[in-house]
Formats: sequence, C-alpha cells, structure tokens
Amino acid sequence: MAQKAKTQESKQKQADQKQLYGLYILIHPSSDEPSVQKLHAEICEIIKKQGDVKESKECVKQELSFPIQKAVHAHTGTIYFTADPEHIADISNSVKMVDGPLLRHILTKETHIPSAESAFIMPEEKEPESPPEESTPTQSKPTDPTQQQEKSKITIEDIDKKLDEIMGNV
Repeated sequence: MAQKAKTQESKQKQADQKQLYGLYILIHPSSDEPSVQKLHAEICEIIKKQGDVKESKECVKQELSFPIQKAVHAHTGTIYFTADPEHIADISNSVKMVDGPLLRHILTKETHIPSAESAFIMPEEKEPESPPEESTPTQSKPTDPTQQQEKSKITIEDIDKKLDEIMGNV
C-alpha cells in the first residue's frame, strides 16, 4: 500500500515539473504590422492557457534561406515558455488552428533562454591536450624550416623501393 502511494507521489511530481520550450513562428510577409502583432499576441494567449510565457521576442521581418510557400521574406518571432509536457500537443494543435497568415511554426524543448549576445559569441578554442610523456626518449623535432623540408622530402628511389616491396608480395 505504501509503495502505491510513493509511485503516485512520483507521478504527481513528474506531472508538476514544467519544462522550458521555445515556439518559433514565421508569418507571411504580406501581413501588415498590426496584424502581425495581433497574431503574435493571440499565440501568446494560447500558450498562457496551458503554461507561463517567460520571454516573447517581437516579430521582425527577415529574409529566408529558401522560399516557403513562394515567400522569400517572413516575419519571425520567438516565444519562450514553460509548460507541462503533457500539454505540449494541445498547444501545438492550437497554434496550427490559428486564423492568420502563419507560414510555419516549430516547438522545441530548450535548456535555457538564449540571450541575443550569446548568438554572436564564438566558442573558445581549446588547446589540444599534449600526449602523456613516455619514459622512452624520442627524437627531437628539427626547429629549422629547412631541416623540416629536407626531412619531409621523399625521393623517387624511396618510392621505387616501396613499390618493389609491395609488388614483390603480390
């Protein structure tokens, strides 16, 4: 009996845990600003019924990488929100049913809300790890560029010897 209560509690805790999501929308470019803002607000209201809107980035007109429904530009917007995982399908279906010039939308699971500055920060380059030092002595590398070139040159005789070895085994 106690085990059933524990499993019900754990199921209840999992249901109470909200996940962060991002909803990315593309609105047809022929729409004027007031209708774009109205559609954006309508989608936010749909989300507020099932979750909590954390951040809403206003729609901006941008050029698309490829045409979508013969449109090469679109108004793009992003809404970050938290919701129960069980309500995500309802939110997605509600967004699909919105009356308006919605070209596309995608709903993604997020780990954090990215800042505008982080999009332009290049990842730091890590220095390659040096191999572990071996107890056997190794040959020192030539530091002079001419020595490196001489060492890296392969003569035709070396190639002929290697070919003879290979062909002799055939």
